[in-house]
Amino acid sequence: MQHPQQAAISIVAVSSLGHIAMYSSEDLTLRLYTVNGRHLVSSHSPERIGCIHISKSASIIVCGNEDGTIVFRRLHDLRVVQRVQLRQRIRCMTPSADEKLLLVAVEDNSVVIIAPDV
Repeated sequence: MQHPQQAAISIVAVSSLGHIAMYSSEDLTLRLYTVNGRHLVSSHSPERIGCIHISKSASIIVCGNEDGTIVFRRLHDLRVVQRVQLRQRIRCMTPSADEKLLLVAVEDNSVVIIAPDV
């Protein structure tokens, strides 16, 4: 599996059902593929994505953007369902075990805990 225009892949994440999400910071596009490599959907991201998490249920993909925005998208069509603005660059993020909270490490070396509404 390769980027359609041979651009570098910046981030890869795999869902529990085998969906493969790939993001390239060269064209700012998030792409979703099946485990067999068939392209499902693409979505341009106006913000540069720094980290990605896919929910255990494989229904939501969470993107932490370098501009401090966390974007929640439906996995099957990559449509945005919620945005949370933190106003600091997001370094990394991880969900709690039950996925009710999202722990987000930001640029000032603190951890912000959010309860998404998705």
